[in-house]
Amino acid sequence: MRFHLGLTALALLASATIAGVPAFGQGNTVSPGLAAPPPTLSAAQRAEIFAAVSKEKSKITPPLAFSPAVGAKVPPSIALYPMPDSNLANIPAIRPYQYTVIKDEVVLVDPTTLQVVDIIRP
Repeated sequence: MRFHLGLTALALLASATIAGVPAFGQGNTVSPGLAAPPPTLSAAQRAEIFAAVSKEKSKITPPLAFSPAVGAKVPPSIALYPMPDSNLANIPAIRPYQYTVIKDEVVLVDPTTLQVVDIIRP
């Protein structure tokens, strides 16, 4: 019976993990080392994210000495922030990510792997 419960728990965990994976647009490729493909964002969505984050910039502590690149690992000392609620409502593909701002660039980060998945420039 204990073995059966373990398999049931494993099956539930696997189904929850699969169900929690966001649907990304077609044509995405996974950069080496990335756990999931980055979201496909239109120019309008990128502008919306940049505008929303810019409003919150005063609350963000800029990180020191890090040059972001897609696929690079963000040092754990860099503070990550949840995506603005307005963006989550309009762009559900960014739900699993957090961000930081580095030199006027919005850096989207997978918080589970600390890898940069996208960089949004003005």
